[in-house]
Amino acid sequence: MLERLSIRDLALAERVELALGDGLHAVTGETGSGKSLVVSSLGLLVGARADADVVREGAKAAVVEGEFRLSGDTAKRVGALLDEWGTDFDGELLIVRREVSAEGRSRATVNQTSVTLASLKKLGEWLLDLHGQHEHQSLLREGAALATLDRLGALEDMRAAYGETLAALREADGDLSRLQESLATFA
Repeated sequence: MLERLSIRDLALAERVELALGDGLHAVTGETGSGKSLVVSSLGLLVGARADADVVREGAKAAVVEGEFRLSGDTAKRVGALLDEWGTDFDGELLIVRREVSAEGRSRATVNQTSVTLASLKKLGEWLLDLHGQHEHQSLLREGAALATLDRLGALEDMRAAYGETLAALREADGDLSRLQESLATFA
């Protein structure tokens, strides 16, 4: 879950700080209220392309930083990904930072470790789900709606426990079937 979003020198904004609470967030408002700024910032955090045009006039660079608090299956998957990259992760807190210079160069870090744009995109698949009008909806992917509901209901740990119990049950059922077949050969 995104807990904090910090935006500096992006487009017309000199400095913006957003603290977000639990649950689903929808960005709404009048034309010109800054919705696109927030969405663009989030896009940068999950690997969207950027060029020098995003930097506020007169600034050296635009910086966007997001602080995520992860749990359950998302934390496990992100942890495995970061482990592959050799990036420190305490299993809960993740800080993603993206900087775009006035010359158009871009740098991204995850927990203070530099990452490529491709890596940031891969990580972003687990962090945010951005939707705009008439855009592809990830909730249409099989299982995505249930996973989202479980995440919003803080049920990920229960879902994981259920999955483990179901796997054990299926394994035991398979063992029972093999034993019954084996016993049938002795009759």
